[in-house]
Formats: sequence, structure tokens, C-alpha cells
Amino acid sequence: MKAAGLSVDPDATRLILAVAEPRTRDVVQLARASFEIASASGHMGPGEVADGFRRVIDEETPRSQAEWGRLTALQQNVLRAIAVGERRLTGRETRRTYALASSSSVLAALEGPLRKDLIVATDDGYRFDSPFMRGWVVSHTLPDVGIVEDPLALIAGGDATRESR
Repeated sequence: MKAAGLSVDPDATRLILAVAEPRTRDVVQLARASFEIASASGHMGPGEVADGFRRVIDEETPRSQAEWGRLTALQQNVLRAIAVGERRLTGRETRRTYALASSSSVLAALEGPLRKDLIVATDDGYRFDSPFMRGWVVSHTLPDVGIVEDPLALIAGGDATRESR
């Protein structure tokens, strides 16, 4: 980026890593989209990264919509909960907020998205494999259930520190 004459704010690089790690492919994809946007002004800051993130989400919308359409309503609601950082998917409040049935049905609903590599199991729950799919779910499907969140702020804000709803 510097070789192209672009000044890069260190906060921009930290934001790219916070949003797109651990997959190198995602880091490169977000950096490339942000670079393309920043080229017009010659400076890359967090705003250009936010625009780059939205650009990648938009570019991947057809794939994200297709994946979403292949899920059951219960699987979609489970992914909505994961997208906002819920850790206790079988908790009463989470099940009520996201119209999830019994705990056993929530666990069964996780199988499809896990098999399709949409989400991965972690030590403390589940997370999206792709930050861009997660961003798409946040921006395109959460408003359907009355939740409006900024996908970049939610992802970069460290959902591990987010309290369960």
C-alpha cells in the first residue's frame, strides 16, 4: 500500500485484522477492497475499511442469500443469535428473543450450518467461519426480527465481551 503512495492509519490495519482474522484469505480480501476505496483519496483509515467491509458483503450477497435460503427457519434464527455474539444459545432468554424452540432442537439446528462450514465450534460457543457472511446476516436479516446493529462495529467490537441478551 505504501508502494502505491497510500498513507495508512495504523487503526485501519488493526481494524482489518480485528474483523477478518484468523483466515488470511479474509484479511487479504478486506485489505484489497479497502485499498481500492482508499486509492481515490490516498489515505486509508477506519472509514475506508468500513466501506471496504460493506463492499465485500455486497459482492458476496448472491452467495450469502443462496446459503441463507437453503437453511430452515430455525437454523436461520440460530445464525442470527450467533451473529450478534450470543454464547448461551440454549438459554431461555436467547431462545425467546430468537424464537428458538427447545434446547434439543437448537442443538439439532446447529448441525446443518456446521456441516456447510457456515459456522465453526469454538471453546466458548460458535462463530461464523466468514466475517462477511456474519456481516451479511447482521445487516440483511437481523432487521427482520427487529434488531439493528452495525455489522462492522459488532464484529470489531469483540463479541466475546458482549453480554448475553
